[in-house]
Amino acid sequence: MNEDILEIVQLLEIVALTGFISILAFFPMWSGKPESRRYYIKLLIAAFFIFVVSFFMLKASP
Repeated sequence: MNEDILEIVQLLEIVALTGFISILAFFPMWSGKPESRRYYIKLLIAAFFIFVVSFFMLKASP
């Protein structure tokens, strides 16, 4: 039971971290400059990468 709660909390932490990075990525989009769009895409890729790596590390942990 405690392991299930711990896994749920870890998943929520991963979702919160990637959500925070995604929200950060949307701020430069409002300026509309091309360099800000590149920044936006890089941050979204970083958020996705962090989510995938964290998720698989969580699943691999005993």
